Amino acid sequence: MRLFILILGVLYLRSSVVAGQPQPPAKRALIIAIGNYPRSSGWLTINAQNDVMLVQTALRKQGFQDIKLLQDQDADRVGIVNALRDLILRSQKGDKIVIHFSSHGQQISDNNNDEADSFDEAIVCYGAPQQAEGRFATYNGDQHLRDEDLGRMMDELRKKLGSDGDVLLLVDACHSGTITRGSTAKIRGHARPLHLTGSRPNRHPNPSHAFLYRKPVSQEGMAPYVAISAASARESNSECWAGKMPVGSLSYAFNQALNRPRPAESYRGLFARIQSTMKQKVPGQTPQIEGDYDRRLFGGQVVEQKEYLTVKEVGDNRLELEINSGQLSGTFDSTKVVICQAGTADPKTAAVLATGTVVRSDLYSATIKLNKPVIGANPANYWVFVTEHSLGDVAVTIMLDSLKSPALRQQVQTELQLNRLVRFSGPVDLYARSDDEGRQVRFYHADGTQLDAAVSVSQLSGLSTQVQRYAQSQFLQRFNFNGNPSVQFDARLIPLRSDAKTSADTASSSARWLVGSLLGFVAEKTPAEANKKDRAALLFSNKGAVTLYYNVIDIMPNGSVGVIFPDPNDPNDQPENYRVNPGETKLAFPYIRFAPPYGKETFKIFATTEPVDLRQVVGRPRGTSASRGSMKLLERLYDNTNSMTRLGMGTRGSSTGTFPDDANIATQNYEFLILQDRSSNSPNE
Repeated sequence: MRLFILILGVLYLRSSVVAGQPQPPAKRALIIAIGNYPRSSGWLTINAQNDVMLVQTALRKQGFQDIKLLQDQDADRVGIVNALRDLILRSQKGDKIVIHFSSHGQQISDNNNDEADSFDEAIVCYGAPQQAEGRFATYNGDQHLRDEDLGRMMDELRKKLGSDGDVLLLVDACHSGTITRGSTAKIRGHARPLHLTGSRPNRHPNPSHAFLYRKPVSQEGMAPYVAISAASARESNSECWAGKMPVGSLSYAFNQALNRPRPAESYRGLFARIQSTMKQKVPGQTPQIEGDYDRRLFGGQVVEQKEYLTVKEVGDNRLELEINSGQLSGTFDSTKVVICQAGTADPKTAAVLATGTVVRSDLYSATIKLNKPVIGANPANYWVFVTEHSLGDVAVTIMLDSLKSPALRQQVQTELQLNRLVRFSGPVDLYARSDDEGRQVRFYHADGTQLDAAVSVSQLSGLSTQVQRYAQSQFLQRFNFNGNPSVQFDARLIPLRSDAKTSADTASSSARWLVGSLLGFVAEKTPAEANKKDRAALLFSNKGAVTLYYNVIDIMPNGSVGVIFPDPNDPNDQPENYRVNPGETKLAFPYIRFAPPYGKETFKIFATTEPVDLRQVVGRPRGTSASRGSMKLLERLYDNTNSMTRLGMGTRGSSTGTFPDDANIATQNYEFLILQDRSSNSPNE
């Protein structure tokens, strides 16, 4: 009996010690979604319930298990305050916390004279009226959650978490605005502020810029925080579409960004991607960020999501999948893939359901042949991960119908048939035309621009040379690779004055015509334009967490390929000169001068994690190097296109090979037109 009592005592002591020990930091979230406001309040319903799934899905992928939801009638002011206090009570030192509001937002008369414009920003809780009118004529604001009330609870939470904790606040609501975008989009908020009885200031509301938690002056011992709002205070926050489902624009953008976080990403980086998505969905709306955003997301505790492709349809025998990615997205025949369960973060650490190869691809979709059937027919159950990228088909389709002379047409066809790259059916790449006398033949692009110089009928073998060069340039132009998420960069051209001496001597009034084209042509639908007298410098920004080196090649209108950086005319210009550290932005010098040949030109930027020198690749004899790493991969890329475009060496419709999915290489294209003439009022004339 004594032994039994002793054992019980020891077990009790052990359990007491364990219970008294601090628990490891957790990831917790509180989602507050109010969409079905009572009609008597004057507020229209919004689709906040659809935001819940988006936010929950994104957070669960990041390891958030403790996710509480407060919705509609449960989310009156008392319910919200109690939920926040419960979150504070459950939280421990070092926890990572996300609080998300999907609701209406509004400005309300200041109740303690601490606002310069006499208005507080507020969350519209369930039951809070839109205006102090009618039955709410004596309303005192006690059903709104003011910024200062939220701020006090946030301070309490941050003190509880300590300096190792982390707080992210998101508000998918608007607070004051006059712009309504889209006749069918629902607006989350109201442009008209709420004037309480006896408190009608003469000043027009002039909010800071959003409903954002304002950090206290002293933050010692408190968790850092970031607050993101869907719109600036003078804008309305419109809903957008996720497929056929109306959702909050910030909730959608947060879901898209957090589904595929990047290694060592900062909150600033996350916000940049949120901005990019919202610009597409709600153009002109300006999301806002405040707080300590130059630090790692969730304190560095991020689950990296590998890039994946979605399945459009499962074949009847479940041995084929059709995916929502095609040639325009870089998915070509012979691409190698693995199939995993939807929601898989990394196929290298998860169960692989099947492997496959792309056997057919068009512009927008592709068909995968599997090594074994998948279990079910629901396409939403599967994600496709690329393991080896195919480098695509280098064949060139040529139309000869524009050659008026049947004899000349037959002569050209006979010559080109010797080149296995050439096809005469399918989507046309090049048109062959002759002069009026039938003495010369030249190729034209589909847009009517000339490919290269005319070839004499007595020297038609020159056409094959042009085809080979064109095939290689087109392949290099469409080769876009961003397999390793650590390699993140942005490059753009900065226009220079005509008398510029260095790349620091950048755009001025004499180059304003370029600012609207070269600086903005990434987002433009039509190519930028440049004249042979114009100059520009390359601005390279490293947005990732690893050091990058860059090379730039020039794909010219006539199909020729040359190196821009490192300087091909300076053997002392080393690849190490084009090093950019994480977070750094650098201008490359010497400047770039635009010159003939005229027509569509492409600068392709290659970024790598080790110094490479494409001057050793472009134009060198094959088989003369034994490089390793990224350089070897780029050599193989160029050599494959060389071999496939040599007369008689290729196979019609063949692929140029495959590229590993985790290569430390990323690419970016800039396309522009080199113009032969420009109007006389040009500033550089």
